[in-house]
Amino acid sequence: MKIDLRNSVIGLLAVIILQKCYFIVVSLSNIDSFSFDWYQMAWWLRDLLIIISLVCLISSFYKSYQKKEFKFDRLFRLALYLNLIESVFYIIFILYSDRSSFFHSGILIVKLIDYSFVLLTIYYFVRFPITSSQTTELLPVSRQDRFVNWLIDTTVLGIFTFVNSVMLSYQVISNDLGFDKMDYILFFFIHSLVYYLLQEILFAQTIGKLHNESFVLNEKRQDRIPSIIFRTLARYIPFDAFSFLFSKVGWHDSLSGTTVKRVSNVEQNNV
Repeated sequence: MKIDLRNSVIGLLAVIILQKCYFIVVSLSNIDSFSFDWYQMAWWLRDLLIIISLVCLISSFYKSYQKKEFKFDRLFRLALYLNLIESVFYIIFILYSDRSSFFHSGILIVKLIDYSFVLLTIYYFVRFPITSSQTTELLPVSRQDRFVNWLIDTTVLGIFTFVNSVMLSYQVISNDLGFDKMDYILFFFIHSLVYYLLQEILFAQTIGKLHNESFVLNEKRQDRIPSIIFRTLARYIPFDAFSFLFSKVGWHDSLSGTTVKRVSNVEQNNV
């Protein structure tokens, strides 16, 4: 059962990335001339993330082929995280839009695959969470690394928010950006809430933590979901992002009873 679910997640991820790349090729072939505007820039940024996902997925498969063993390595997880977040944010986009629907007639099969991927991935990682071996050495994460983690997450989150806000604006308000400052702040808040909650509950890490294999751990071994919810909400305390620069732990760490540690040898229940 576990292996079947794992293979289903892997297969759906591969199908989703390939179909997105196909749409990129089709859209490029239909462009007569390039022009710069907000809508075009949003599409380029989205396409860039898709291409990064494809490169990561192919590289992960190649490494697994060489080792004759497949694992959810960092490259695969980056592709997985990016596409899961993008798919969930698309659902948020649909909820905001007054012209899109969950089952758009023109791309019904594509969207059904997308929604199946989201639901199956969430179900799989809830049942078989990523954990570290009890014999694994937990290493401290330096302040510099924490800052890099935050910088990467904020950049990725900003790209997703920008892309979705522009897409929503063009979908609803025709050819006008349409979002004022407060709209964008609210949209960024909703996106950041989903971004951190989804990744830290399912994977115990975010895209920004992949580069140094740092994970969110419960210090007091309390129930994981409430601690992650409290941790995420504590991020909105003013200047929380810089609190770890002046103390050993950040405010969202200490207030939620969580900590961030580097794992020297990740051992996953779902592999």
